[in-house]
Amino acid sequence: MSGSFVVNDVLFAYNRLFVIGFAILIVFLTYLLLTRTSLGLQIRAVMQNRTMAASLGVSTRRIDMLTFGLGSGLAGMAGCALTQVGGVTPDMGQNYVIAPGVQGRKASGPVGRKRCHAVSSCGRSLAMYATTPFCP
Repeated sequence: MSGSFVVNDVLFAYNRLFVIGFAILIVFLTYLLLTRTSLGLQIRAVMQNRTMAASLGVSTRRIDMLTFGLGSGLAGMAGCALTQVGGVTPDMGQNYVIAPGVQGRKASGPVGRKRCHAVSSCGRSLAMYATTPFCP
């Protein structure tokens, strides 16, 4: 996937646009899975109160297995998308995951505040990569 197009002196590479579109699609589909399906309801129930979910008949071991599989699949798709942006090296995702996640976690407060963690991690990632060309 090579090539690009120009809009008002801004170059848009097709491979980067594909990665952005792919990421938006995956986030949307994951959101639908977690909010609109019975599997998503069970995942949320086990996450919020494992004992109560088990007492209502939810197989928590099965949900753990499926959640791990879902997370592994998402990580694999992210790795495939990342190959469109940079080369394949043993540490290819380190700059995208470790620094924003750790710094966002420090800034977001207690563990239960997932929305704060997500917003601070995304904000730090955007700030870091927007300023990288100016501060090598």
